[in-house]
Amino acid sequence: TPDATTQSNLELHLIAQMPINDISTAGELPDFPNEWMNCLVWNLADQLSLEYGVPMNTRQEIALRASNYKDKMVDWDVEVASTFFSPDMTR
Repeated sequence: TPDATTQSNLELHLIAQMPINDISTAGELPDFPNEWMNCLVWNLADQLSLEYGVPMNTRQEIALRASNYKDKMVDWDVEVASTFFSPDMTR
């Protein structure tokens, strides 16, 4: 337990990766960052396009957009790092 000086002068910042929650109802929003929304939407459209009889030329455009959004997100959302904890002694 930190002493009174530490409690009043220091801060703890925690950034964590959490598991993605399952979506069980239509009203729930996916637990993804906003930047991933277009990637999710277009890849879902790509998955469903054949099942719902979307014409071939439209399916090709959907697949191309889905692939482009996925590539952008994979290139953007890259963070492979170890976790280290240490006090900030600058205060």
